[in-house]
Amino acid sequence: MAELQDALYIAERALRPDHHQVATIVFNLANTYRSSGDDEAAVPQYVRALRIEDKAFAGAPPYADRIIVPLAEIYQAQRRHADAAQLRQRLSSEQ
Repeated sequence: MAELQDALYIAERALRPDHHQVATIVFNLANTYRSSGDDEAAVPQYVRALRIEDKAFAGAPPYADRIIVPLAEIYQAQRRHADAAQLRQRLSSEQ
């Protein structure tokens, strides 16, 4: 995980914090948190990755589902049903 955090730090400075390649690192960090069972730490990273992708691709990121699906699953597990439904609705409207 430290390697991803280091990579994120470097990428944010070398590119910009809102560059789509930064979103990939943030997404990978979120997946790492989730894999280790830390959904609380994963959520803000997924949200940030989605925001970056939305901005980089004018609200229609080509791979939004890779972020939306795990985030919606976490929201569902946290009983945040409305948030999960909103993400699933977005996913179905983009397909």
